[in-house]
Amino acid sequence: MRYFFLFTTSVWAQFAGHAVVRGELQIEGLETGRDYQVDLADCSGGAPAVRGWLSGNNRFEFDDLQPGCKMLRVVTGPQRTVIQETQLFADGAGVPVTIRIAQPGKEPAKAGTVSAERLRHPMPQKAVRMLTEANRLWRDGRAAEAREKLRPAVARYPDFWELRLNLGVIEMKLGDLAAATEHFSMARELEPRSAIAAVDMGFALLQLHRLEEAERAAKDAVSLEPKNPIASLLLARVQAERLRAKN
Repeated sequence: MRYFFLFTTSVWAQFAGHAVVRGELQIEGLETGRDYQVDLADCSGGAPAVRGWLSGNNRFEFDDLQPGCKMLRVVTGPQRTVIQETQLFADGAGVPVTIRIAQPGKEPAKAGTVSAERLRHPMPQKAVRMLTEANRLWRDGRAAEAREKLRPAVARYPDFWELRLNLGVIEMKLGDLAAATEHFSMARELEPRSAIAAVDMGFALLQLHRLEEAERAAKDAVSLEPKNPIASLLLARVQAERLRAKN
């Protein structure tokens, strides 16, 4: 089972400018005639994916993008079957991305897998349906309706951190930073290994100008996922704000 998480795009507006995503596919046991394409979309799912074509040497490039969290997918065939997907942060630097496609017969890496704890104690199907419906409303730009869909889910199933996390993102999008911070804090208490929850809480605290707490959350996120570029960017931004506040 896979659960879907919302990501806010409004916080990325703080990092104005244009971004570039470029890279290449490294394909083991290259199959002739295989039609690989690359799609790029915002993590929020709020806008349609941009389709990219590979050059003769399996390279791709997307330019003139809004900076922020992106989902990069390698797809193939008329049904656009997802072969590989990865989350990245797009910025102006355009650091090349390398995606390795396993040879046929190997199990590809899957994104968005569920923890062993959640497999032992799965989310009730009614809660899953409410979360899925909230995600659909979010993607359609109906954040207020998504909030109304998730609030009763959180009230009924308060111990599922995924619900808390998603409701926190929606509250932040709608400008209720205090409520967002409360939900992120509870999500972190329920699932302290979640770097996503730490990052989201750090952004909410940053907007509330609670810089010391924001820095702790950002450091926690970096500790949990040292290679997470969003966590590193958040930590750098918070530390810059703290330095500016001292001067």
